[in-house]
Amino acid sequence: MSETKPAQQKTKMQSDRPDPGWPVYVDVYADTAPNGSVEWSHKWHFRNHSNRTGTIDIPPKQKGQSATPITFKLHDRTQPRVGLRFVDGDDAIWVSRTTCPQSEAASDPEITRIKPSGTVLKVLDMNETACTLHYNLRFEPDPNRYCYDPDIRNGGTTAE
Repeated sequence: MSETKPAQQKTKMQSDRPDPGWPVYVDVYADTAPNGSVEWSHKWHFRNHSNRTGTIDIPPKQKGQSATPITFKLHDRTQPRVGLRFVDGDDAIWVSRTTCPQSEAASDPEITRIKPSGTVLKVLDMNETACTLHYNLRFEPDPNRYCYDPDIRNGGTTAE
């Protein structure tokens, strides 16, 4: 399947908040904490924009505009190296609108086309409803131990 692309990608973005459907890139960092556990952090950005931290903020879109592709890239900087990689299949990301899913698989129709491959996870955020999506990125070798849970704030779809 081809990746969904916004109609206006050829135009240079004038603000720090691009048009709906603009690709989002999230760098997820796994570092070794002083106590030996894994410490997680992330930075994210729209293509051709500066890095941000915190909640991934997807702008509102109008009916008929593109969904937002999101690419997560894992940077395993643990010492000694744990060998982290995304869980195969839909279990690579659990999503809920209420709380971060910790112990049970959860999905939401906003997040589709879940495609993990080693240290990269690609998803498509439909951005149909204004909401905050709480999610849990899950990693091998032990997804119950190695998981990370930042949020996505969807602007939702408005009438034309």
